[in-house]
Amino acid sequence: MSVLSKLKVYATKPHPCSYQDGKEATTLFIDPKAELDEIAYQDLTEIGFRRSGTHYYRPHCQSCNDCIPARIPVNTFTPARRQKRIENKNRDLTVHSVASIAGEEYYQLYANYIESRHEDGDMYPPTPDQYQEFLARQTRFGHFTEFRLEGKLLAVSVRDNLTDSFSAIYTFFDPEYSNRSLG
Repeated sequence: MSVLSKLKVYATKPHPCSYQDGKEATTLFIDPKAELDEIAYQDLTEIGFRRSGTHYYRPHCQSCNDCIPARIPVNTFTPARRQKRIENKNRDLTVHSVASIAGEEYYQLYANYIESRHEDGDMYPPTPDQYQEFLARQTRFGHFTEFRLEGKLLAVSVRDNLTDSFSAIYTFFDPEYSNRSLG
């Protein structure tokens, strides 16, 4: 019997969709008490699950599949012209992996992003506790990358490193630099 078949899965009641105005969504959640190893988490991502904080979930909507995650085979990926232009535009940034994004500088960037881009969403208003729970608390799989311009923090990317893939969790950036397409 596989590890996945032993996991308890819960479904939410229909709720307003975060992605499409006027639509309802249903979400599946893995039991929050479940302890997932890397193989189980990898298997979950292969069937559409994602991580948000310490919760593993996936959309499960009967009449829509607009937010189904995409898997990109990086060995055969060729960037489009627009993607190459974005890469060239950002060559002046320094990019570093960091062990933690728990500091005030990171939270202020996140809060500014949420206040500017998501003031009508369920993450508004941002709070330090919500930020810590959603992104900054370190998990076994989480890795953080910062993007800076002449020392100024412009963006942070949160991803999980799995056995044969990365799973993008969230990216937030300084809205004043939205022309750089950092999201």
